[in-house]
Amino acid sequence: MQGAENIWRYNLETKELKTIQPLAVKGDPKLRFNWNTPIVTGIHNPDRIYAGSQFVHVSDDMGQTWRKISGDLTTNDPTKTNTEKSGGLSVDNSGAENHCTIFTIAESPLNKEIIWAGTDDGNVQITKDGGKTWSNVTANLKGLPKNTWCYHIEASVFNEGTAYAVFDGHSKNDYATYVYKTSDFGKTWTSIATADIDGFARNIQEDYKNPNLLFLGTEKGLYITVDGGKNWSKFENNMPAVAIHYLDLHSKTNDLVMATHGRGIIILDDVSPLRQITPEILKKMFISSR
Repeated sequence: MQGAENIWRYNLETKELKTIQPLAVKGDPKLRFNWNTPIVTGIHNPDRIYAGSQFVHVSDDMGQTWRKISGDLTTNDPTKTNTEKSGGLSVDNSGAENHCTIFTIAESPLNKEIIWAGTDDGNVQITKDGGKTWSNVTANLKGLPKNTWCYHIEASVFNEGTAYAVFDGHSKNDYATYVYKTSDFGKTWTSIATADIDGFARNIQEDYKNPNLLFLGTEKGLYITVDGGKNWSKFENNMPAVAIHYLDLHSKTNDLVMATHGRGIIILDDVSPLRQITPEILKKMFISSR
């Protein structure tokens, strides 16, 4: 979504189009929205919408009214936020230059009070009380360069304290793969990126049935692990080596839907057979094929 000023709600029956963007209230600083503003529908309440500026905004009436449930969750670095002071360059009204913004929001499928937020200047924040208090867990991500863009957070369907975070540093000429997992609400993180992965990552998707089955979207295609990230394999069956910007798994059809750069949408039909594959089965298949 190109900035939150472009959030609309469309009624298919009446053809009514209504702008529903969050607005600054008295006392607020200017709201900073990313070019790709995160807009997330609630899991526990179908009328709930989350949107991110430097704050997390929540609506429980489909955008009719909004409230802030966080303070500024970014680094709020003034050297990166004063886009108007650009040395004479014209500022783009689209907000393309906005920095220190929230880029990803994830509500826990298991507990509506648990919400994650990641920013384009490297912060990972979590609330366990619906936004009353937030904890910055960025310092617990060992081996991650400071201020690396948090591109996606995936809250687990298996455990309240489990989540995955993907970081993208290519804008700073860092093409390494950064994929982390926590099982204790961000107190500790484990890197699940391995040498098997070629290219920086943008998105990760957890399977709904098998916690060890994960799908990773990278700059060079799709990677799959069946052992929770210890080993990754590139999926190349009718799958081009294109940049995958977003992944989603359809809960009813088990289709893996991928939004790619340059080729639109690619759908991997029914990934449920992959749930039966274990490292032991792969080892037997490899040995028998030799």
